[in-house]
Amino acid sequence: MHPSPADASTPIISARWLSLAGTCVALITLALGTWVLRDARSDAWRQAEQASSNLVLALKQDIDRSLTIYLLSLEGAAKALDLPGLDQLSPAFRHNVIFDFAVNGPNLGALSIIDAAGHVTEDSFHITLPTVDLSDRDYFQIHRIVQTPGCSSAGRSTAG
Repeated sequence: MHPSPADASTPIISARWLSLAGTCVALITLALGTWVLRDARSDAWRQAEQASSNLVLALKQDIDRSLTIYLLSLEGAAKALDLPGLDQLSPAFRHNVIFDFAVNGPNLGALSIIDAAGHVTEDSFHITLPTVDLSDRDYFQIHRIVQTPGCSSAGRSTAG
């Protein structure tokens, strides 16, 4: 028996439908994969933004706290310098009266008190004072020009 023309086209049509169905499944899988990857990227981006905001907030709070501690130490040192009889105390006791221990905390620089001639009279890191002349430094010279009473300035270390 010979196959009829209708029977001969049936395998070809079903192969075409099968190829078309396979291509559709592949395209749907590709589209679904693209959507999942794009959604994952969007989530990762949002998480990165949140982490960066958290980091900025933590840094801000840490810097604020450090500056507040340093400012309180400066205010305490300024008030201690006005105490009567301070110059009659031993160097170690005078150091403890002027500087609290917070000023020697991690990541804070030395707090030095400099007289009008540019010589260090007190230093938070040293009881025995370094012999350093700071009168030629920019941060010292500006106070000779501006002359703001009680003004303090941050500058390089007194070590040299």
